[in-house]
Amino acid sequence: MTIGLSDGREIRGSLAAPKGSYRNPLTTDELHEKFHRLGTTVLDDQKLASIVASVKGIENTKSVAELSSLMTQ
Repeated sequence: MTIGLSDGREIRGSLAAPKGSYRNPLTTDELHEKFHRLGTTVLDDQKLASIVASVKGIENTKSVAELSSLMTQ
């Protein structure tokens, strides 16, 4: 990418893999922040926290029905 500035200078840069891609994944904290930022537009904080807790323990659950019900209003 090249950005041309009004004084004539050019700034060049590149990014091999965009943040969030499999080659440059989000950290756990970044993922949680993004989930909460986007999720608060449709669910309250308590439901979001319940979803996070449910996903963290998903390998020990026999059914994802409870998780599915948490994701509705």
